[in-house]
Amino acid sequence: ITATDSGGSGVAVTEYSLDSAATWQTYTAPLVFSNDGSYFLALARSWDNAGNLEGPPDHVYFSIDKTPPTVTEAVDPTEIARNNKRGVYVPVTYYGTASDSLSGINYLQSRLIDEYGVETRDLSGIQGITQVEAWCEGSDQDGRIYTFQLTARDAAGNQAVAQATCNVPRR
Repeated sequence: ITATDSGGSGVAVTEYSLDSAATWQTYTAPLVFSNDGSYFLALARSWDNAGNLEGPPDHVYFSIDKTPPTVTEAVDPTEIARNNKRGVYVPVTYYGTASDSLSGINYLQSRLIDEYGVETRDLSGIQGITQVEAWCEGSDQDGRIYTFQLTARDAAGNQAVAQATCNVPRR
């Protein structure tokens, strides 16, 4: 909290209130707020050395959000029968959720990541159906893995990522 009395008698005292002006404390050092999920209203007022009150108290209303959003991601099916021919595509349904009860969701990105780098792309929305190739290289020991990734960021900048995979097995 800062106070100035430009060209006047100088600032005598600054006070703050954290209980809607029910009580006032003399301000002597920066205040520290750390309770995640808490909402605060801070009021401040000052007097000059001539006894003049600055007017209505200045105020700031804020919350603390250190908690990332809650994010889920799932796909159906999780495994696709391998086709021996390239260029055969099958539908995969992806569905995710993102929520944040503190500052709210500010950013969402739904993405398909193909381990081969061929089908990697942004998806429209957090739920939908997309087509993936039902083929994998014969030398690929773990099969072709498609990763569906949902990233959510809240208004406070906290980020969370959820993933689900769909596999085209080698067999």
